[in-house]
Amino acid sequence: MVWLKPLFVEHPVNVEILLDQLAEKQARLRVYRVTDGGDREEHAQMRITKTAEAHENANLDLGQLQ
Repeated sequence: MVWLKPLFVEHPVNVEILLDQLAEKQARLRVYRVTDGGDREEHAQMRITKTAEAHENANLDLGQLQ
């Protein structure tokens, strides 16, 4: 993830996270803060690449991962 602009928060704000598919195995995630006027300020971007098949029924023990 690349932070283009720090997201400083002193009170509750509205944030949008958009996921755009770029290709069959690639996507881009973008993080925006929505201003009071309804405009978006982009704060971060991330590219996602699928490299292996996901396991639909994968069970993880969160306690064990910590």
